[in-house]
Amino acid sequence: MQFKTFDIIPHDTKVDFVGKRHIAVTLSLIANAAVILWSIPALHGLNFGVDFAGGTEMEVKFAQAVDPAAIRRGVEGLGFKDASVQTYGAESEHTYLIRVGRIALMRQEDVDRVTKAVEEKFKVDGTPHFDPEVGDKIDFQFQGTPPTTDALKAAVESAGIRVSEVREEAGLEVKATRLLALLDKAKHDHPAQLWYVYKVFFACEVRGGTLRASAETPAVDFFARDALPPLSIDRVTPDQIERMFLHHADPTLPTDFD
Repeated sequence: MQFKTFDIIPHDTKVDFVGKRHIAVTLSLIANAAVILWSIPALHGLNFGVDFAGGTEMEVKFAQAVDPAAIRRGVEGLGFKDASVQTYGAESEHTYLIRVGRIALMRQEDVDRVTKAVEEKFKVDGTPHFDPEVGDKIDFQFQGTPPTTDALKAAVESAGIRVSEVREEAGLEVKATRLLALLDKAKHDHPAQLWYVYKVFFACEVRGGTLRASAETPAVDFFARDALPPLSIDRVTPDQIERMFLHHADPTLPTDFD
């Protein structure tokens, strides 16, 4: 048996790299000069922006396994584009994370109408804040005694905008009095997730309002230390709640940091 070989590049091939170094250096300088010129703002400039994808994330639990593709088609069929669906937690829990693009439906002219209607009836301090990347939410700061929930709702709806909520979901008016903890979620017994999250705990003083349920919170109440309801471990752990009770019992404890 004979083996025949062949050479892609003949053995006697000689390339004068050193002799052509001046040409190579010249081409390299030309390329670098072109990049520098391209970066000059007057000609083109560089894009130093960072794009952050806003949106809304929902955690949905089903009684049985559901095809993520079917969930995505259903969400997009409601008009929410760029939906992403992924399983979350243990497979037996049939829990899915649904993320859609921002769902703010208010236009700037709607915000302007609401702002004008509120300012005509109440003394507003500063400029109301609206961020379409956050959603259909307008933050007002009032001078003196703030209006009641019903009065503010009536003022907004007089501008032709339906009001979903006025207060926070708990229904209480509170003032944060002390930072109790700033925790790295990845260092505690929470389920793993894609996003990196820091948890902030505040001691708050109730100033008014009453506990109430909402579309996001079906039931609210105060619970004794030894009679806590089942917890959503994705949000808070028993050890964290126990630590907050210790802070409440001893206000001299320093703030916890991870």
